[in-house]
Amino acid sequence: MELYDIEKAMTKNEVDLLIESQKSILRELELSKYKAKEEINTLIESYQKTLSELNTYKWALRVVFAALLGGSIFGVMKLQDYIDNRIANRVEKIDRLYFAVSLANTGQWRDSLVEFDAIWSDFKAPGFKPTEQYKSFYYLNLLWVLASLEEYLPNGLPVGQPQWERVQLDADFIHEFMTSNRWENNDAVNNNLALCTLKYVKSDKALRSIRNYFQRAYDRAEINTRKSGNLHGLAVIDLIENMPDAAAAKMLKMAELDPPRFKAENIKSNLESYFDGAEFKAWNEQAVQAGNLDLRRQYAELIDKLTKLEGKKLPASSRK
Repeated sequence: MELYDIEKAMTKNEVDLLIESQKSILRELELSKYKAKEEINTLIESYQKTLSELNTYKWALRVVFAALLGGSIFGVMKLQDYIDNRIANRVEKIDRLYFAVSLANTGQWRDSLVEFDAIWSDFKAPGFKPTEQYKSFYYLNLLWVLASLEEYLPNGLPVGQPQWERVQLDADFIHEFMTSNRWENNDAVNNNLALCTLKYVKSDKALRSIRNYFQRAYDRAEINTRKSGNLHGLAVIDLIENMPDAAAAKMLKMAELDPPRFKAENIKSNLESYFDGAEFKAWNEQAVQAGNLDLRRQYAELIDKLTKLEGKKLPASSRK
């Protein structure tokens, strides 16, 4: 076969892989959209019931209060104001939470964190008793935001460090994600916990926790593009722990699952940008913590090796 025909066959193969990957991404977005809609509908339904109950209590208390005050119009009006304010405050808290989530949905992670921070003081105020659905919705989305932040503070700490340390001492957060097994089989939650541990936890045990979270997320993910991201985390840990063959095997699998993102040739073309980014900075900090001072060289050499290996392969259609 002529060189032109080989190149043409290779191009067609890459286009087919790209189309399949895009289809996979669309399926993932649809699934995420469905899950988010389901969570929001659950929360809305819960608060509609709460508001309905409050409205019932409002009329019942009016009667009781009016009877106690001997039909005082002033007393009834004051009670009306008090109850209306309580309902308005509760609705305002829900609106603020939705606003924080909407900022996250548009990738405005830092602004979203500011809103979650502002909600925290209300959320933990003695007079506010949120439902279990409200607490779950708050913590799930806060975790997502903390996992997605990629900025660093002037003191060298990642943005979100104080908030992460705060929730580690929060009984409700611990119950939601540590004590309870409610989210144990959720790949997105495990992935977010892995990324948060990667960025915010610096200890001898951190790498083991990160591996466990990524492994759970990989095992439970149903979409290739989600599986590949978790596999990348596991491959980097293999490199940190000086297991290059295991890392290479995972990298090859990643390229099969998600070629546009993890084909070695594509990674190599963006390697310097990746090394300068927040994710690799976090990985390098974990590597240093584990006693590996050479992660950058190891990663670059592995990608170079896999790129050469890919270059030797021809698409099946050209082998005739």
